[in-house]
Amino acid sequence: MRTQLTPSVVRLLEQLQTPIMVYDAMWTRLALNRAFAVLFGDPSEWHGLETNLLWRYLTGAPTRVHREPTEGQDHLSAYVADLRATAARFPDDPRVRRLIAGLRDADPRFGEVWATNDVGVVHDRHKTIEHPEIG
Repeated sequence: MRTQLTPSVVRLLEQLQTPIMVYDAMWTRLALNRAFAVLFGDPSEWHGLETNLLWRYLTGAPTRVHREPTEGQDHLSAYVADLRATAARFPDDPRVRRLIAGLRDADPRFGEVWATNDVGVVHDRHKTIEHPEIG
């Protein structure tokens, strides 16, 4: 599983004005551009599991993304199904197994959704951002 970006992709990210964060197949942050940090908040202080999108969601980590209460289960189910697909693609990767164990420890909801055995791919998802200065 790729965990680093090529220098040319990093240069491209730096040049783009659109907010972009790049994740690996486990939804762990690989890179982001300045526009992302301005809109979503600077994640440079996140380390370890804090850099994983699922872990942040399950632990209620601070975010500027606003979700309606009815979106929560759909959001979680989609990302867990996607992680299951990653686990199937990389069955011998100890990082995948550690992440799954960490997510189980973080919140029992993960284990409940994981037990459904759903496999999928995350498709287009919308986000509503609440920025502290511009609304």
